[in-house]
Amino acid sequence: ETGMTGAALGGAASQIFNRMQGTAAGESAAPAGTLLAAAQVLVKQEVESLELVTSFEGRNRYGFYTPAGQKLAHAEEEATGIGGAILRNVFSNARAFSMGISVMGTAEVIGIKRHFEFIFSKMKVSDSQGPVGEVNQRFSLLNRKYELVPYFASQKLTVSGPLFRPWTFNIMAGGRQVGSIKKKWSGIMKEAFTKSDNFEVSIDDPALGAAERKLIFAAAIAIDIDYFEKKNN
Repeated sequence: ETGMTGAALGGAASQIFNRMQGTAAGESAAPAGTLLAAAQVLVKQEVESLELVTSFEGRNRYGFYTPAGQKLAHAEEEATGIGGAILRNVFSNARAFSMGISVMGTAEVIGIKRHFEFIFSKMKVSDSQGPVGEVNQRFSLLNRKYELVPYFASQKLTVSGPLFRPWTFNIMAGGRQVGSIKKKWSGIMKEAFTKSDNFEVSIDDPALGAAERKLIFAAAIAIDIDYFEKKNN
């Protein structure tokens, strides 16, 4: 596909995390019309035909789109062979994995590395310049909560899902809402019989930097795996 960096697929996530000891370069403005400049992004899980008709758990893949349908990025879980397939189907959403997100129209590749956790998930996020930050699931009695911690920025974000609004997650910074992640209704047939989930990511504060935005997109993937992959299994 045009603009897709081929290295984003397969082993790209491993290549990125081999450089995790580096220091982050100064941020520059994202080009207009790209993933990191968009105010609203639809995240669509892409499933293989085998997953549609069986309970087999394949590698996670996602497409990132504008509301008008223009593709902005592609994400794919790193291939790990037969052993990885067994781990996916035994441990499901508790498993560890690496994923690469290729941003269309740029050379940017965002890497996600998820740790093996039975209780609270943890993701480390990096890019071609080095480490970016972490997405950490936290304990909360009244809602579903994540902390988004950029390594080289002073602003920490939280993502909070109200108890009685199970498809809504609000993105907060310093006590104010700066965006949201919402699961979108896919239709009764897809919701009942497929593993495909769709999300709408809204970034309401244009001042959010690239690091925060990368963590927000990683959080959307974490939410899908932590809360909606369970119902599929």
